[in-house]
Amino acid sequence: MNEAVISDLSDAGFREAGQVLCMPVLRRLLSRPLPVVDMVHEDAPATIAAIIAHLPLGKVALAIFVAVTTVFVATTYDSASYTLASAATQVLHAGGDPARWHRLFWAGVLGLLTVGLMFIGGLKVVQSAVLLAGLPIAIAGIFMVRSLLGWLKEDTAHAVVSTKAEET
Repeated sequence: MNEAVISDLSDAGFREAGQVLCMPVLRRLLSRPLPVVDMVHEDAPATIAAIIAHLPLGKVALAIFVAVTTVFVATTYDSASYTLASAATQVLHAGGDPARWHRLFWAGVLGLLTVGLMFIGGLKVVQSAVLLAGLPIAIAGIFMVRSLLGWLKEDTAHAVVSTKAEET
């Protein structure tokens, strides 16, 4: 068979499979629309669960969403606590791990910080905290870029001198 014919047949198969999967979702969304805007104004976090539950096999999709989200949050906190414990450990040999109690301490601090920000005032407080924490880091970043540019200029000058020396 000609490669173009095989390509057309496989494209058509994928197209039909996509239609078979998407049409029930679109049909359900169009036949029973959700008042998403009103739901967001009432309870924004619950809106995500309501949208997922509204889909075909919504309970299964919601269970998968909760499982994936839980794994994502757990691995994120584990990585963050490991990094903080590694940075805060005074003597850590190459390839070594920080003490388990140190990692647990930082995981607890991160958890308390998250819960505290949620109880204090939600998203506005988190945005303010990120802005306040990010400002000094941005200023340090400016100095780091300036230092990098100076280092690159110095390194380029040495490279030009060594290239001229090799040519002679």
